Parts: sequence; C-alpha cells; structure tokens
Amino acid sequence: MRATIDWSHSLLTDQEQRLFRRLAVFAGGCTVADVEAVCAEGGESCLDELESLLDEALVQVDGRADRLGMLQTIGEFAREQLAVAGETGAIALRHARRYAERAREIRDGIEGTEQVSSVEGGITEEGNLQAAIDTLLEIARGGDANATELGMQVCGDLWMYWHVRGKNVTAREHARAFLDADTRRTPTAGRAGALITAGLASWMLGQYEQSLDECAEAHRIATEIGGRREICIAALMQALALIFLDPESGLRLAEESIETSRAAGFMWAEGIASTVAGILHAVTADPDSSQARHSEALEIQRRLGDWEGAGMSLGGLAQLASGRGDTAEAIELYRRSLAAFEAVGDRGEEARILSEMAWTHLADGDPTRARATFFESVQAHTDVASVRGIGLSLIGLAATEVAEHRPENALRIAAAAEVYAQEEGIAVIYTEHTPGREFVNQAHAALPADAVARLTEAGRKLTIKQALDLARTPQTAPA
Repeated sequence: MRATIDWSHSLLTDQEQRLFRRLAVFAGGCTVADVEAVCAEGGESCLDELESLLDEALVQVDGRADRLGMLQTIGEFAREQLAVAGETGAIALRHARRYAERAREIRDGIEGTEQVSSVEGGITEEGNLQAAIDTLLEIARGGDANATELGMQVCGDLWMYWHVRGKNVTAREHARAFLDADTRRTPTAGRAGALITAGLASWMLGQYEQSLDECAEAHRIATEIGGRREICIAALMQALALIFLDPESGLRLAEESIETSRAAGFMWAEGIASTVAGILHAVTADPDSSQARHSEALEIQRRLGDWEGAGMSLGGLAQLASGRGDTAEAIELYRRSLAAFEAVGDRGEEARILSEMAWTHLADGDPTRARATFFESVQAHTDVASVRGIGLSLIGLAATEVAEHRPENALRIAAAAEVYAQEEGIAVIYTEHTPGREFVNQAHAALPADAVARLTEAGRKLTIKQALDLARTPQTAPA
C-alpha cells in the first residue's frame, strides 16, 4: 500500500514538508552535504528540518550512518508531493548540478591519488549520477545549451570510471546522446571530453576507425580551446586507437602525449601514455624500448596509487617476459597485474590478464593450469557480459585440448570459438594475435579431411555452454 500523510494533522512545519518532498529527488540515498546543496534555499541551512524528519522516521540513516534515505513507499509519496508543488524540474536540475560536481570529483580522484576510493564513491552514487544524466539529457534535447554542455562534461568526467566498471556500452550511449543533442557543435571542454568517452568505448567495441575519428576530433577541439588535460588524454587515446591501424603513427602520438603530460604536470596521463607507448613498442618489435616505457610508467603509477595503470604496465612487462621465454617471471608479473585490477575492480582487464596467463601456462607445458585459468577468464568475461571475450577464451581451451591429444574436441571447440569471437561487443585486447591458430592447425593435421569438416560443422552449432562442457575434464567438471 502506498504511504500517505495527512499534512493537515501533521506536526511538520511548512519548511519541513518542503524538505520532505525535495528529498525524493535523490536515487540510492545521499549525504547530509548533498541535502544541504540540493534542498536548502540559498544561504540557508535545512539541518533542523532534517532532524525533525529523522525523528518522525520519514528519513532513515543507513547502517554506515553516513547516508540518508527513504523507504520506497514514502519516497513515492514524496515524489507526488514534489510534483504537486510544481518543483520537480527545478529540484531535479539542482540535483543534476550537484552530481555533476560529484562526477568531477570522481574524475580528479581517479586521475590523481585517490583512485580506489573514487571508484567506490562512484559505485555508491551510481543511482544519483544516472538520475542527473537523465535530467540533463531531457533538458538538452529541449535545446538548452547549458544543460548540453554540463551533460557532455559529466560524460567526459566519468570516462575512466565507466571503463573500470565495465560500462563501456553505457558510456557510449550517454556520450553520443549528448553529442547528438549539441546542435551548435561549439568547441568546448565538455564536447572534447564526451568525444574521448565515446572514443574509448568505440575502441573497446573493436570499432578502431571510429575510435580514432572521435579521439582525433577531441584532440582538435582541445587544441583549439587550449585544454591541456584534454590534449594529453586525446593524444594517448589516438595512440591506443592506432595499435591495430598504424602502430608507428600511434607510437609518435604516445610519445607526444608523454612529453605534453610531463610539461603540464599531469602525472597520471604521463603514466598511462608511457604504458601505451610500451604496448606500441612491443607491437613494433622493440622489446627493449617497451620494457623501459612500461617500467617508467609503473614507477609513476606506484607513486600515484594508480592501480588501473599499474595493472596495464605489469601486464605489458609480463608479455615481454613471456616473449623472452621466462615463464616464471611472466606468471609472477601477471599475478601482480591481476591483483592491481582486482584492487580497483576492473573485471574486464582481469579477464584479459587471466587469458594471457593461461596462454603462458600452456607455453610452459602445463595444460592443467592453462585450462583452469582459461575457465577463470571465461567467468570474468561472463561477468562483464562479453560474448566476444568468451569466444577468445574458448580458443585457448581448444588449444589445451590439442595439447592433451584430443583433436576431435579441439576442432569442435575451435569452431564454436570462431563464431563467438566474431561477435560484436566488449573485449579487452591489446593485440589481435593469439597463438591458437597453430594449435588448431595441429588438430587439422591429426585427422582426415572429412572428419575435420564434420567436426567443424558440429562445432559451429554449439552453444557456449556446450562448448565449455566439452572442454571440462572429469577433474574440473562440476558434480
């Protein structure tokens, strides 16, 4: 039953009733400071009224004693009262402005020295951040230039938060919605930031040309307005986009971003740009330079507490160790990389590291550990809803079957893997090369041509579950 309150018999004052209805604008709770910022009239405090609402149990304090909220039915009634008072739009806009500030705080923390706590803060405020975006987008679509700019700013500020949280599709949808609503196309920091967010999401979706276009436009705008932060990030994002398109040009942009970030005193961007340069040096067959750049990046990232960047750098160093044939060092570096991504909560990057670690186990002649680690990678890809990523891990499981002399299973799993790895969607990869093809070729060579054709056709019809069940040994299959 919906809660109702007969205000004619209530002991609440008009000011307390006003605060009560305005509190309905929050989604997922709020702090006292948020209440003051959104609900109080300019220059006034509403702490006395808030205390009264707490005494009346119309507002509750959660178990951590630092956030306030309402029961669902009471909140629904409060929203009705807000609408009756004709305040919904005005209070929603105040709320949106408040959480635009919170988005900027999240950005500064992630790009500064408070990465983990900033990500945790973003998780706590996801409901409010989404409500703010919805409010701003509705107003922006009505032609309000200020709301459009503020919405693009919020999307730009949340770019790395959304990436860490695996919300790349969400990031792209929101950024593109505000960019499309921006009919003026005026060069602004907000527009540059939204393009960077869209560019990273496009890259994660495997749309590398589109990512490059978006990041190049962000760089052009940032240069025109003199936005030093955006110049640094747009350059390193262009370099990332070029890994699969033109790594030599990407390397030049990464080095440019390192120097620009260093000159601006933007250490976080310098570290990430150095990591990207390390990746590109590896792609262009310069392992010594790659080692140096990854090591430089890691030193910066350790000083900042940048777990996301450190995970990337440690993963790059692990790949180099694996390429040298030093599997023991590679596995240790992968474990440290995995711990870094676990610390910040980037499940998508965890999936990548688990897959690379599994390939290293396989190269080291340990298919049992390889299989177990590939299955861990599958679970991580499942957690971020990446069918494409599951397909990539299935390639590894097919290779494991070859290593254990089961070519029939290998061919069926490999055929299924090919189907799912080609799906559109999110997957964290820094190279399109996997060693799986050589294993599949071995399976082809071990069987007659008609058997290969039959097994391949059967494999293409497998569901993901069926393909995974084929790869489970009696020791790893669930009871």
